[in-house]
Amino acid sequence: MSSAVKDGVGRTLRSETVQRIMNELLSHGINGKGPFVGAQELAEEYRQNGRYNSVDEMVNSMIRWESSKNFGSGFITGAGGAVALPVSIPAGMYSSWVLQARLAAAVALLYGHSITDEKTRSFILLALMGDRAKETLKSTGLTAAKMWGERAVKKIPAETLTRINQAAGFKLLSSAGEGGVVSMSKIVPVAGGVLSGIFDAVACLITGKAAKKIFGGGKVHGNEEYTVVLYEDHLSRIITSAAAYIRKILIPEDNMVLIRFSGIPGGLRLRYISFSNEVLLCAVEGVLPVRWLAGKVLDRAAKKLSGPAGSCISRSGAHISIRINDLVRVYTGNLKGVALSALDIQKGKVLLTLH
Repeated sequence: MSSAVKDGVGRTLRSETVQRIMNELLSHGINGKGPFVGAQELAEEYRQNGRYNSVDEMVNSMIRWESSKNFGSGFITGAGGAVALPVSIPAGMYSSWVLQARLAAAVALLYGHSITDEKTRSFILLALMGDRAKETLKSTGLTAAKMWGERAVKKIPAETLTRINQAAGFKLLSSAGEGGVVSMSKIVPVAGGVLSGIFDAVACLITGKAAKKIFGGGKVHGNEEYTVVLYEDHLSRIITSAAAYIRKILIPEDNMVLIRFSGIPGGLRLRYISFSNEVLLCAVEGVLPVRWLAGKVLDRAAKKLSGPAGSCISRSGAHISIRINDLVRVYTGNLKGVALSALDIQKGKVLLTLH
């Protein structure tokens, strides 16, 4: 296994640095950070709820709810102060990792594991690998089939923990260097903002399912549907943080997104038309100069997208077509088998149904 990894700006990180970052991540996820309560408090909320008949029901509900939450408040710069890390990681991405770690830790608690145990903490990191957990274990010389479940986790030899921590850390930090969703948000802000929300929610869902399998040995169903809600304020924060020339995003009515630009009066309206055969169709509305400028910006943005992503966005006059599932597959290749099946724009929010 390699003893170094490239961070988001190409710097080489040694294993000691990776371990320090993973320890910081675990601390924030388990103990809480800023407005986020810790894993213990989260797990207790579900224990105290009398409507669940089993631990599996508690865990399933927690996974679905945590995955559907608005991630807008998750930017670490708004979560009690910025975190000083010796690595270039986008703030939103690190915050998403913190929320995923908190979910995995809460799942471990509900299944009776101690989150002060180093073995449990190592497997919390492993849960963040989601679909790549088995691959990560394999890189350490371990067999996943022998690791899952409460008894198995408790039997892990102490000397293997360092290998698991480093393998998980290297893979996680390598993914930060890919920067796909971050780049997408900067180039095509509105589509990138929606894509970012999908990425965060689906990553949390897959982490939760992996945690359930690791700590509970439970079966998880791969063909479930769930709804992600992107609220107007969250979408606006994502997009304006990625594109300085956009001042605000509003969803003033059903099927309408209003984009306000810095220094330009009025704004640009995107009218949602349909989502059919995995193609999102919308129309640009507004005064002629703004529509013309928007078309030129979009055409240039599509050319900047690397590889197959560029062909996922096309324009015909005022109409824009986006193959959004293809964009998700390009930029979130580790999230296998996930697709957008329905989209609904209501006043103040966007509802995305994923399966």
